[in-house]
Amino acid sequence: MNTNNDKGGAIAQECAWLLYLTSTLVWGVAIAASLYADWLPWYAIVLLFALLVVLITIRVSSLPTPFKRAAGYCLPFYGGYLLYVRRSSRLLGNEFVRKSGLVGKNDGRDYRVYLTRPTRWAEGLLEIVDLPVRGLNEEKLKSILYESLALCDAEDFDLYRPTPVSHPHRWNATLYYHNRLDSLEPRMLDAVPPVKAYKGVFAVRVGQTVQGDSWIDFNGISGVIAAGIPGAGKTAAADLMITALLSRPDLARVFVADGKGGADWLWCKPYVERYTNDDGFDDVLDLLHSAYDLMQYRLSTNYAQHGDSNFWHWGPTADSQMLCVVLDEVQTWTSPIGRDKETKAKAEEFIGLLQGLVKKGRSAGIVVIMLTQKPTTDALPSGIRDNAACRIAFRCTTPEMVKAAMGDVLEGEPTPLNLPFSRKGLSVMAKPDGGTEFMQWDYLPETEIPNLLDTARSGVPPRP
Repeated sequence: MNTNNDKGGAIAQECAWLLYLTSTLVWGVAIAASLYADWLPWYAIVLLFALLVVLITIRVSSLPTPFKRAAGYCLPFYGGYLLYVRRSSRLLGNEFVRKSGLVGKNDGRDYRVYLTRPTRWAEGLLEIVDLPVRGLNEEKLKSILYESLALCDAEDFDLYRPTPVSHPHRWNATLYYHNRLDSLEPRMLDAVPPVKAYKGVFAVRVGQTVQGDSWIDFNGISGVIAAGIPGAGKTAAADLMITALLSRPDLARVFVADGKGGADWLWCKPYVERYTNDDGFDDVLDLLHSAYDLMQYRLSTNYAQHGDSNFWHWGPTADSQMLCVVLDEVQTWTSPIGRDKETKAKAEEFIGLLQGLVKKGRSAGIVVIMLTQKPTTDALPSGIRDNAACRIAFRCTTPEMVKAAMGDVLEGEPTPLNLPFSRKGLSVMAKPDGGTEFMQWDYLPETEIPNLLDTARSGVPPRP
């Protein structure tokens, strides 16, 4: 329990006027005594000045907000200003909950809800300290905020619980005057993406969210799905991830199967261990069988050889690299055009191998990256999609595409539905702890990748 925060909150929010009046009286007596009382020791004035400095220091410090607010109330004159601002924000907060529909318009109760509107120079804040409304949860709040941003003079918001353990029903929403997505521009890279690779970690910096840099750590995931219409940025995103993996041949192996049957992935052929751009079944099935056999071998020998059944508890190492399998336009094999008996049997074999890799590959250090412009249940069977821990969707044009790629996206959460086509590399990504977020991918020109890889790999010891 966050008892310190509770006490600070009680002082600052419930006893603010008493605190201010008491401190004003004390300051008044102290100042009067220092001016007119000959008996007051000189060091008392020094102590008063020191107290003033301490209060100002607390006010501008990084201590919890209730303590900073309480210190502000103890300051002469400034405390009165804070009380005025706090009362005004409470009036605005109560006006907001009525106009937004959180409570009835004729509800006359004074709720502990505070609203400070954002400006061009400062963020705003909506604080829901106490709002006894039935069914009030994150999904409902996000939906209402999304629909009511104009009431707050805001274009964007970030909802969170300030004290989730001690007060799970308190909510804060940071309000932004501008849409934070407007500040996300694709970074053009002139080097291989940054990589963190050591025991239990193989992470790649892939872009930016409104919170900062975004990394994908292949530890703990066995499936990555990237979906969206053609030209939205799927292949460029995959290029980025695979370039990073190929920059560490001592710790990573890569198989690539290009279902488009074109030349999009020819750049990587000299660097990957297995490559095919045949959109038939024979080559890709052989590739998947090779990955599946490795998975089976590792699952059966990891404990005996390393004392732990989970690859990521001791790998990747130079003797046992992680394996990444790339399947571009995976619907070529999961939902082939021809439906004759032989094609159907091979498609079922493909789906069975793929489903096994996605379900069990994590403990074997195997990750499958699946790209598709047709994110339907035929192209991405639910048994595969639901076991893919990392889901990324670029521009989708129908709700059915969104659901097939991401599953159910809660109302008010970022959605890839009709993302601006002009925003190349903008995607929506499922967060590990639930929900979704916008992510702007970095861009690495395909023509530059071979030279950058040669430079990066020159200092990497060869794989044994």
